[in-house]
Amino acid sequence: MLRWVLPPALLVALMLAAWPLSVGADEPPSKHEVSSGLMCQCGCGMTVATCQEAMSCAIADTIVQEINAQIDEGKTKGEILDSFVSVYGEDILSVPRKSGFSLMAWVAPFLAVVAGAVVASAFIWYWARRRPAATIAAESVAQPADLGLYERRVDEDLSLLE
Repeated sequence: MLRWVLPPALLVALMLAAWPLSVGADEPPSKHEVSSGLMCQCGCGMTVATCQEAMSCAIADTIVQEINAQIDEGKTKGEILDSFVSVYGEDILSVPRKSGFSLMAWVAPFLAVVAGAVVASAFIWYWARRRPAATIAAESVAQPADLGLYERRVDEDLSLLE
């Protein structure tokens, strides 16, 4: 049954995933969409959209005016971002690009988690296997003399409670 249901379900999922990409392909980008992808250069550490909404910033206003001019020229979001990168450098992008050296910003956290898991599992495996089983079995068998010592101690503690 699953063999017949899985391929159509995957096809429907793929079509639904691609649908938002095709819906907005002909529309020009909005001012907020582009300004959210750019960092403000006034030093506040916010995106241009957030900086303009949070405070009156002359730099953010200038960048938004330039964004509006480029949208009126009919440029796409990628072309507008590329024009700002050519002027300000890669630091103006709020999200690093998923190509070239900037790809490491996306991949490095996952690699760090995997490397940490490998090191932790190797350490746990080594720690669990470092003592031979015969030593552990010999230590787990209690000597009768030791039991007598503990029994006397328990009896003394119980007599104090009475």
